[in-house]
Amino acid sequence: MNEQKMQAFKWFCALRNKIVKSFFSIEEQSSTDPKIEKRKWDRPGGGGGESTIIYGNVFEKVGINVSKVHGKFADSIINEIPGASESNGKFWASGISLVSHMQSPLIPAAHMNT
Repeated sequence: MNEQKMQAFKWFCALRNKIVKSFFSIEEQSSTDPKIEKRKWDRPGGGGGESTIIYGNVFEKVGINVSKVHGKFADSIINEIPGASESNGKFWASGISLVSHMQSPLIPAAHMNT
């Protein structure tokens, strides 16, 4: 993995850490015993990621996930994806995903992908 790709993934991991700290801080202030669960996962076609899930009193469940995946598009769709033919169909992607569900139905859920 080249330096720019590594830098992007590290940035997403740092952002994940800040988000986890913020959500966990809110839970700790509500006098609850929040739980945090972490797990790594692998993508069969290449790469993988890390999931962090927080369970608490304010937030029923918050999932913050980072990923870095790579592989090759199916030959049948390479010409349908702009730029894919220049890389012989190879791709690399990194990102962060956040989904939060509150305990109260009066507070809307949040969902973000970058």
